[in-house]
Amino acid sequence: MEEGAPHHRGERIGAGEVGVVALGLAGEGGVQGVVHVVGPLPLQPEPADRIAATAAYKRRDLPAAAGYWQRLLRQLPAESDDARFIVKTLGEIGAPVAAVVQAGPAASVPAQSTALASSLPEPPAQVASSRAISGVVSLAASLKAGARPDDTVFVFARATDGSRMPLAVQRARVADLPLTFRLDDSMAMSPQAKLSDAKAVRIEARVSRQGSANPAAGDLIGASESVAPGAERVALTIDRVRE
Repeated sequence: MEEGAPHHRGERIGAGEVGVVALGLAGEGGVQGVVHVVGPLPLQPEPADRIAATAAYKRRDLPAAAGYWQRLLRQLPAESDDARFIVKTLGEIGAPVAAVVQAGPAASVPAQSTALASSLPEPPAQVASSRAISGVVSLAASLKAGARPDDTVFVFARATDGSRMPLAVQRARVADLPLTFRLDDSMAMSPQAKLSDAKAVRIEARVSRQGSANPAAGDLIGASESVAPGAERVALTIDRVRE
């Protein structure tokens, strides 16, 4: 890696990790305890299906996303905002809705055919792209000796007020630093908590030797000043050791 040259590598958090990352990063502000989980968190059926549906939709596995949304729809009150959102989304991707509503909560999720996968349209274009935040995260020279090239780097946006749940997360390696990052709604942990809806956020970064979403003593951390969604050229330095 050329010294001083920003890299663009990074990856989104996979569906199986979403629950762990969300709780781990939310605890970074001082919540006590460590969550020991392998694979998806044992969430209640509704949030588990919601997270899995969103992850499948983002990787354009529309039959899988439709199956999760159809099952979730059976668990929600028909007049709820969530139910209306799911009906609208199922309509946009060409998946059946009426049969799901009529079947009721006891029905099982029908298997999605390969014909459905081939006939479904492409997902709608990403919205609120102008609210994405981009910039560069780097590692302070004084801390480079304490980091290995394969150590995991988490870069995430968190609202300055309210919930500590990250609004968008990108993952990379120390070897990718300095890293040119871009956070947007496609990296959201939940469709109800989007970067584009926030008034102000801080961009934070953490290096984990164990690659864990749960913060630990000895992690290397850094944070930006408060910025508004849509900000560009945000610069932050990982310059502290977590106690």
